[in-house]
Amino acid sequence: MNLSRIRLAKGLSQRELAEMIGVSQPTIQRAELLHRGSTMGTYIDSAAALGVTLADLFENSRTGVVDTVAKRLAGLPEASQAEVLAILDFVESRAKNSRT
Repeated sequence: MNLSRIRLAKGLSQRELAEMIGVSQPTIQRAELLHRGSTMGTYIDSAAALGVTLADLFENSRTGVVDTVAKRLAGLPEASQAEVLAILDFVESRAKNSRT
């Protein structure tokens, strides 16, 4: 999990990132630790706020949320998988646009 590393590289505290995305500081702390209760929304919003992609957050980390997403995606019908991938494409493009 790279959330903590990226957040620190951007000079942000957990509290500052939490305020940016409208969650509590403990929510960011749990997300950085890949706590089971962390939501994909927290990771999506964090990635967008940090100007990175979800892949950047989870690069070299096929655990926790990434495995959960992969398993849940695999269990969806093909049409729904395409919809989820379209959403991820949108989030990724939004993150890229915020970097420029």
